[in-house]
Amino acid sequence: MAKKVSIKWLIFFLLLVSITARAQDDVSYSRSQPKMIKGLVLNKNTKLPVTSAKIKVINTDSNITRTIRTDEKGVYFIEPRGLRNFILQIEKFGFDAYTSGSLNTSSIIERNKYLIDDILLAPNISYPPPRDTVKRPPTEYLVRKFDSLDILATSSAYRLLYDLNPGLEKMDLVDPNYKIVLPRTPPIPAEMKKEFSNSFKRDLKEDRGLQAVLKDTISFYNNLCNEFNYVTAIRYVNTNIDSARHAISLLNDDLKSFLATKLRDVRAGKAEEAIKLINALNTLLSAVIKKQEFSKQDAFYLKYIGLQTSLILFLENSRHYFTDTEKSEIRSTGKRNFNNGLIILASYNESTNDMDLPVGNPDLRSLNITIHLSKNGTVISDGPDVMGRFMVVCYPPALKTIESTHKRCSTPASFSTISVSNAPYEFMIYDLRNPGKLMKFVKTNTEAEIISTEDAFNELARTLLGVNQKGLIFYIKEN
Repeated sequence: MAKKVSIKWLIFFLLLVSITARAQDDVSYSRSQPKMIKGLVLNKNTKLPVTSAKIKVINTDSNITRTIRTDEKGVYFIEPRGLRNFILQIEKFGFDAYTSGSLNTSSIIERNKYLIDDILLAPNISYPPPRDTVKRPPTEYLVRKFDSLDILATSSAYRLLYDLNPGLEKMDLVDPNYKIVLPRTPPIPAEMKKEFSNSFKRDLKEDRGLQAVLKDTISFYNNLCNEFNYVTAIRYVNTNIDSARHAISLLNDDLKSFLATKLRDVRAGKAEEAIKLINALNTLLSAVIKKQEFSKQDAFYLKYIGLQTSLILFLENSRHYFTDTEKSEIRSTGKRNFNNGLIILASYNESTNDMDLPVGNPDLRSLNITIHLSKNGTVISDGPDVMGRFMVVCYPPALKTIESTHKRCSTPASFSTISVSNAPYEFMIYDLRNPGKLMKFVKTNTEAEIISTEDAFNELARTLLGVNQKGLIFYIKEN
């Protein structure tokens, strides 16, 4: 009997030790990884999650504003450090705006254990929505049409619709009941839909191996950046010294911060893209240190690698710097104005306290690609002339020669997908029947088209087997 009792006490003791050790691990983890305040936004009527709602976190002590967004489950997170008293302002198309009462970080942490009470947004749109009765200029008419069809409003998309509807471009105003001719594309096969969905879902999963590689890549960049700052013999050709050093320093500081706090949240697709871009930064810095010269071309490369990296990883300070240089250069059609300055020099404002994030969600979006071929005066969207013939490739602008940054669509197009982040990309289309041959775009006669994917992040697109997608049309011609 005594033996049985002693065995029971031994088991109890071992369980106690295990629980204590786990509690200590949790404490040490919480000390190294600051907890985030968590909240949930729901539809007041249906109690379903409200995705991609824009939330302004206004620090009422400093009047500094940060903007975050809810994820696909309606959840949002707030970094509590440096935040004491604040209010929330929430906006989402189709819902009444919401402003919270005064909130206190300490009170939320102590009383609710890092949880904010659920927020209910009231819908303000009746379904079905009322019919449009306003006549609009052709461009505005097509913007609304693209939005209803979940198509990105690119140069190719405009050109295709104008060619399919002769006279539309020259109309002063277009009646909302105008019978527009849309491209006739064959339905996507069920097995291809499934593969698109599975491919995108694989991208959304965390991959610890990729995170380890990303960690090593960032560490290597930090070392190179420190070396760059201490090499005093570097000459600056047509470039401002302070501006160049400041741009690199901002990226370096943000990557260090990212490495310490957010690396565990990176998903596989974004990790792969980030590794390529940070390696491009490594290549650039290595070349600059070796030749001890920072040229106008180097600044041009730094600008676009920095822009892409800061958007993909949502880096705080460098995002403001690089996106500010881009504002006047990206148009709604996604085309870049090359007449503007190429160098990142005078756009950073030290005194700014604007902490607004760019519109959109930091996750990837899967763009659904279709190819439309202009041949002998007709538009071909189906059949052997286009199906399985073309490979679509994209990369950060100005990095065409660095093939490690290139991203290819999942399968040969006409139908295919490509998963991208919220950033500008340059797209090219190869003819697989003529290896190495680049196709040209209709009207522009160019072999590449710069497209901003921002519109794909403004609102969640309709789902295809759970995949957030928008259509990306390419309108090319036989050379």
